Amino acid sequence: MRASPVALAILLASASAAAAPCHWAPDDGWDPLVFRGRSVFLRRSYVCPGPARGTLAVELRAGHGKKVVSVKTDSRDITPYARWDRTFYLSENVAPSQYCKVADPADKNARLMRAANRVDLVTMVPVTVQAVIIGSGDLKPLSGSLDVQAWCTACDHYRSWETSLRIKKGRSGVSRVEAGVRLVGEVEKEWFSCARPLSTLQIRYFVAADRKAAEAALRPNLVQDGLEKKFRPDPRHEGKLLLDEALPLKQLCRVPGAAVVAWEADGAGELQRISGGGRTVLGLKCR
Repeated sequence: MRASPVALAILLASASAAAAPCHWAPDDGWDPLVFRGRSVFLRRSYVCPGPARGTLAVELRAGHGKKVVSVKTDSRDITPYARWDRTFYLSENVAPSQYCKVADPADKNARLMRAANRVDLVTMVPVTVQAVIIGSGDLKPLSGSLDVQAWCTACDHYRSWETSLRIKKGRSGVSRVEAGVRLVGEVEKEWFSCARPLSTLQIRYFVAADRKAAEAALRPNLVQDGLEKKFRPDPRHEGKLLLDEALPLKQLCRVPGAAVVAWEADGAGELQRISGGGRTVLGLKCR
């Protein structure tokens, strides 16, 4: 019995489809492996033109230099199916708690960057995240690897909240700036050592006749900078550094109509956290 031309065409198309290997779907405009926000995402789709059988294993690795660790693995089976031209989707993601294990806080490629959910610039270091894809059976043509550079906060695991920056007289806080008043800061040594290379610290002073004017001033009358260089080991607390600087009282008092002074920490990088942010207004006693 001879097959009809239509039946023969269907048979040949079926044989061709069954022989066609599984392949990645055409580029849809998105990077298949991307660092976005705080995580790394793997998103790829693939097509098997005919019934397919096999497995697809994915391993996500994080590396820095010679140090490489596996952070996530997944494997899935593809069983035969009747439909043709079926598209499958591969979707994985890893969080910073997984890939930042290999980060080196002392990396020379560190940068000041704005991390996700943060308004301030922080020290961040690079880590390479690699997706290794291994297919078997009909999915073997999908085997390969991809990599992307991710960024990790370098200093957050140190106790940066145990910092302070105050204007004091002796061991007490003050309500006004006068003779004998000093700028005193205290930081954790390990956190400071991590944050210091990309950070600077300065104090901006705004002198005015009243509180409202000092709070609203845009340009400081005086800037005390280079304070990041003035921290020394704290003799009373091991593992901490101390800043103890005299205030520029004479210069502040030279401003006409000086009655109050507002001060705030500024500079670059994470050392700005020391003051807790904001502007503080104090009285100013010049005589």
